[in-house]
Amino acid sequence: MVAQGSLSIRKLSSFLPFDLLGVRFSGCFPGGRVQNASVERVAVCPVESLPTEIVQTIFAFTVQPSSDDIDLSEKELIRTTILSCSQVCRFWRTVARGYSPLWVNAIDFQRYPLLAIQEILQLSEPQLFDVGHRAAPFQVYRKRDLLVLHVLQVYGHRVREWNVDYCARRRIEFHHWVFNHPAPGLEAVRWTGPTFYYAHPAHQLNNFTIMMMTPFQNSNNIRQLCLEETDLRLSHLMDLSHLTHLSVCNIPPPSRLTSTEWIGVLARCAPRLQFLTIRDATRSDGSQIPFTTRPLRLPKMRLMSLGDSGIGMVALLDLFIHLALPAACAVNLDPLPALSSLPRAAVNPYLNALSSRLLAHFGAFFEDGRNEIPQLELVVRPYCPKYPVTFGTMREADMVLDWSGKSTGGSKRVLEYLDDSLTTATTATTNAIFPALNIGLTHLESPSEPRQLRRLTSWLLQRATTLRITIDDPQETALQLYPSFFQTELVKLLSGMGNLTKLILDSEGTIRAILPIIQGRMLKPQEVVNFMGIQPDSHFTPILPGLEIIESAQGVDLDLGGNWAW
Repeated sequence: MVAQGSLSIRKLSSFLPFDLLGVRFSGCFPGGRVQNASVERVAVCPVESLPTEIVQTIFAFTVQPSSDDIDLSEKELIRTTILSCSQVCRFWRTVARGYSPLWVNAIDFQRYPLLAIQEILQLSEPQLFDVGHRAAPFQVYRKRDLLVLHVLQVYGHRVREWNVDYCARRRIEFHHWVFNHPAPGLEAVRWTGPTFYYAHPAHQLNNFTIMMMTPFQNSNNIRQLCLEETDLRLSHLMDLSHLTHLSVCNIPPPSRLTSTEWIGVLARCAPRLQFLTIRDATRSDGSQIPFTTRPLRLPKMRLMSLGDSGIGMVALLDLFIHLALPAACAVNLDPLPALSSLPRAAVNPYLNALSSRLLAHFGAFFEDGRNEIPQLELVVRPYCPKYPVTFGTMREADMVLDWSGKSTGGSKRVLEYLDDSLTTATTATTNAIFPALNIGLTHLESPSEPRQLRRLTSWLLQRATTLRITIDDPQETALQLYPSFFQTELVKLLSGMGNLTKLILDSEGTIRAILPIIQGRMLKPQEVVNFMGIQPDSHFTPILPGLEIIESAQGVDLDLGGNWAW
């Protein structure tokens, strides 16, 4: 695809099997050279003699997207190219305005004047179009933005994607058609924000709120559904049979679903579902899925992200236990709740059940003792407000696995990453796959969070042979701010890795923080029993007794560890 501020005929010729400059005058130029200046002036305009259909085909090649789910930068480039094609000359403008597919990606609902939006919507008739982009949703926060929704009502049946961040302090009931307008071509809905605001605490349930409990019931082709910070509910009347991507995050408590209700929702989209994210969207009411319920098979699932910052994680675990995932499905647990947010009596059953469920999913990899665990990643980012600690088989998992967020290239990029991250054993008798795993913690200062991590992954720590530690702390103040984590909890975590033979430290700050820990601390006999599960002897034991190699990342000097460097 070529998209520039201005396009020459010679540049457009590169997309065609013939030369536009010689279409009309090929027999007049011996050797391909122009005979005189008067002929040259005529030679630069042969495109006007071409049929309109051919010129429109050239335009179509010029602005052809690379895929159905393009990045924001490509979309903006296509938009600029479309406007350039329509402003070269009167002939180009006439041809462009008469070709509706050209204008599908030309609309900027956030910045264009209302009259321009109306005109482009008419020019693109009857093609489908997207409102906003997954990385730049249409933000509704001004009166002008509400007027745009009013304009869109006439063209609602042509919307292919709704990408909306509704943050206007006005009730959406004036635009209820957005959720109930027949849209046979609607494929993706990404909605952030409440659908209405109560004018008074005593606001009563009306016809609008009842209708909002069954959104998009007139659209039966939705493939991607992402709801965040909204009171929209996944009604039983919604057709989810075509759904491949589902993300529900940060839902107000009254609109959250129980584990039993979630099983019902997922059962309706089980055959095709590939990406699932449920985060702070589960309500714990004390009930559980009946034990007679058979596990729900999700045969095409590639990535499941579950997390809750409170008691809802117990209900979410109940859901997790009743899902049958394929062996290659990646698991992302973030955030895990602080153990202090759970009832004291529920802590140990919760940790045991979640650890057993993880082992059940990843355990097939361990059936053949010759399979090696992939390299583990421990990332500490003290100043990250989201997840200061992540642990698993990938770095920056909170970004690369965020298929519905703004920081990635969409689910296609995530799928490519997951395919690359799959570890295939090289033995002749097995072809075991270790899927991607990530666990995110939200608190560094609480000792219960690292304890939770150790309990959940003890089966993994005991078998790991390679670990890379990343401490992203440019100011190098984390050791002073969180001494218990580095001096106690991190030591306990490393002490559970008795088979670790290779340690990778990928930054100068990491070297200065880690080398003194692993060189300067020796486990007492009682600590060996507690941390490593083996019988003590009369001698002190190193934290990592099997460690053979300490490796630094490229360009990082191990001597920065001072007297502790090897």
